[in-house]
Amino acid sequence: MDPAATLAAMQQMQLQMQQQAHLISQLQQQLQQQQHQPPPQPPPPHQPPAAVRPSAPRIPSPPIYEGRATTLDDWLSALRQQFRWYDAAMASDADRIRFGITHLKGPALDWWEHLGAATPATWTDFESALRSRFQPVTSAESTRSKLLALSQGKSSVHDYIATFRRLVVAVPDMSEADRLFQFTRGLAPTIATQLRVHGVTTVDAAISMAARVGSLGELAAPQARSVVPAAAATSSSDMDLTNVEGLDSETSGAEGSSPVTQAQLLVMINAMRNERSSNRSKESKNGRKDVTAAIAKRFKLTPEQVREHFDKGQCFNCHSTEHSSRACPKKVSLN
Repeated sequence: MDPAATLAAMQQMQLQMQQQAHLISQLQQQLQQQQHQPPPQPPPPHQPPAAVRPSAPRIPSPPIYEGRATTLDDWLSALRQQFRWYDAAMASDADRIRFGITHLKGPALDWWEHLGAATPATWTDFESALRSRFQPVTSAESTRSKLLALSQGKSSVHDYIATFRRLVVAVPDMSEADRLFQFTRGLAPTIATQLRVHGVTTVDAAISMAARVGSLGELAAPQARSVVPAAAATSSSDMDLTNVEGLDSETSGAEGSSPVTQAQLLVMINAMRNERSSNRSKESKNGRKDVTAAIAKRFKLTPEQVREHFDKGQCFNCHSTEHSSRACPKKVSLN
């Protein structure tokens, strides 16, 4: 082989190897740069527009206060309800007073406009000034009088409880013992007796037991009147108390008291039933006694003779059994 051609071929191969080495070096540099770069971040997801928060529902506006002592407590209570609901908008005393005076009218508005330098700076002072002007007799004093006169009477135990709760709120300084006494004193005797027998010591426990006993009595009374005669009131079979929803063989009593059993409930219901029967019997006897006296005087008979004529079906006038006294042909009738 020609030496010159061999040399040229070797030079060509050396040049190709240098080019390949340079290319490999470039690739290695690119690879190192890629390893030191942070990975590409994905594009942020599409964010929907923020939903508009609906405004809070409004509650009915408080009534207008015109200066009557009997409505001041209810009006102030209605305003406090507004303050609780619109808390952020009525957080300061100035905002509350400003809201309150927009609901004044008549003598109450005149009072506010003529306060001058004595304008209250806090809501507590505003309430005190209102009471001093329009409620010189404290609500607690008038409420105590109403509590003394409160009685369940013929109303349901639930109506009585609601009235008692509304009144007692206005007497915050009344002790627990006094509240319990007033509540028990006004209850129907049969319910009050249950509370005393079980030794209830708190108002909450008394209200819980009174509501339960009263409800059971109201549920059982229609069934007792329609099914059981008064004379059969001593048997536990005269009323199927197991059919009353929520009443097991032993009902749960108030906190801190013994449970009310079916037997105790039957005794209470039977006592009420016997009392009604006794009253009806007395009314019937009194009515018959009056009729007997009137007939005896009209026909000049003794009460014993009147009763005998009743038993035999005789005419009080002629003593015949063929017609009544009203149809007696021998004398003018009672008409």
